[in-house]
Amino acid sequence: MQLKSEKDEIAAAQSVVNDELRDRLIKMKVTGMRVDGHFLSQVKRIIVTDVTFSKAKELGAVKTVADSEKLRKLYQSGVKIKGVRVNIFIQIREAKDE
Repeated sequence: MQLKSEKDEIAAAQSVVNDELRDRLIKMKVTGMRVDGHFLSQVKRIIVTDVTFSKAKELGAVKTVADSEKLRKLYQSGVKIKGVRVNIFIQIREAKDE
């Protein structure tokens, strides 16, 4: 039970840090920056896994399965699609010297 509690605490702390970093990037009006040899960037992912196949078919966004890329493009162009979620998070990776 203690392990679950510790995992919950880490997840909560991670969420606080993520929110703070995102807020600072927004205030600076940038989506990314280099900090001490690392790149800090805001990542936005459009998640279409909850779009029903019938809705994707109605929008002409199907292959043998729903065409995720086409659904993303439609969503980005302003089409409201039930089942689409947007995930925004902060990514930090080591910068390679150029």
